[in-house]
Parts: sequence; structure tokens; C-alpha cells
Amino acid sequence: MTPVPSRYASVFRSLHWLLLAALILQFAIVFSFGLFDEHSTGHTVLFVAHTTTGTIILIGGALLLLARLTTATPSNAGLPVWQQKLSALVHWSLYLLLFVQPLGGIAMTMLHGHTVPLFGLFEIPQLLPESKGLGAALGEFHEIVAWVFAGLIGFHAVAALYHYWVVRDDILQRMR
Repeated sequence: MTPVPSRYASVFRSLHWLLLAALILQFAIVFSFGLFDEHSTGHTVLFVAHTTTGTIILIGGALLLLARLTTATPSNAGLPVWQQKLSALVHWSLYLLLFVQPLGGIAMTMLHGHTVPLFGLFEIPQLLPESKGLGAALGEFHEIVAWVFAGLIGFHAVAALYHYWVVRDDILQRMR
């Protein structure tokens, strides 16, 4: 029988914090779009940064999920059952959004008739037929999901801090 670790594996912890940094950067990029005219060089640079960061989040999310499924994780057995269930719901929702959000952004870009630039060096070709209406609808969905994602991340952080400062258990330390 494999012993239950007291902390997440180092590869998992590293990916977790790198993804958080990428998500914070992504929100900063999105909020910076309003500083530039839509057809300006600044807007184009931000768009490339946004699509590149989104792709990094997608790849990082896949690696995080792989690490989650292949490494032993600390037990939540000491938590009340409702917290265990809520924790699982929030965590699996975050994993899902690490895929839905970037893939939705890629699809939206293609539906608007564009390729998806990455790092300013190469592009994902337009693999979907142009459909401005569907692209616009997916754009609305992408924006709503971004706010849901931000809310779940915030809830996740507040829950970890609650355990650290109020409950005084080891939940936060498992990710350090």
C-alpha cells in the first residue's frame, strides 16, 4: 500500500503556481486591451500575448491534470464531508476550465476568420470555417467563463487562507 503524502508532488506544486502566474498575467493582458485602439500595434501585441498565454495555460492544464492523475495526493479525510465534496467540485471545475477557456478562445478566433498567433513566431491555422455570428456568441461565452474562472480561483484561494488562518490545519502547506 502506497503511503499517503503530506504534500502534493513537487511537479504538481510547481505547475499549480506557474498556472496561477499565467492566469494572473492573462487577466492583466485582458484588462490592458482597453488602453489601445483595436487596430493599433499595441492591441496586436496584446492579442499575440493573450493567445500565447492561453495556449500555455492549456498545455500547463494538461500537464497539471496528468500530474494529478499520476501522483499520490494528500488525504482530505480530516475535513467534514461537505468540505470534501465542495473541494472536489471546485478542483475538478478548475481543471475543466483550464481546457474550456483556452479551447473556446482558440475556436472563437478561428470563427472570426483568423489564425491563432503563438509567441509571434508561428500560428495555429484557421481550422474552423468562418462564422462571425457563432464567433460573437462564443466570445460572450468566453467572457462569462473568464469571470466564473476568476470567481472559482478566488474562492479556492479564500478557502485555503481560511484553513490557514481560521482552522489552522495543513491544507495550505500541502501546496507550498
